Amino acid sequence: LRQLRPSTLFLVNRTFATVIPINRVARVLRFHVGNRENGIECDRMLKDTVPLYKTIDGYVKIERTICKSEWAYEVQIIFDSIGSFKGYMDQKEKIGIKSKMAGIRELAEAYGPVYEGARVYDEIDI
Repeated sequence: LRQLRPSTLFLVNRTFATVIPINRVARVLRFHVGNRENGIECDRMLKDTVPLYKTIDGYVKIERTICKSEWAYEVQIIFDSIGSFKGYMDQKEKIGIKSKMAGIRELAEAYGPVYEGARVYDEIDI
């Protein structure tokens, strides 16, 4: 690849970037909770949202990870397709998810910013 002209390299890179299919999509939240008690409280509030998520077509599951040395709390809400994810984004306020998640956001913002984003989600067996 080093011997290719820069314009050719651009085309090669563009080709590689287009081969990642969008099957499942995850809504990702990352923030800090400060301590064990806040982590437990976030777990409780997150579990309270599960019945609401189950009403959304294409909802698959919620995954949560915690780093106990930094008290970093990460959530992935998995949807079966980009269409299901878009449907969630359109209706989350209407079905009450946004208000349920407000408690988590309020707790987390005391320890720093809350990151929210979307990811292509795949489980890969290596």
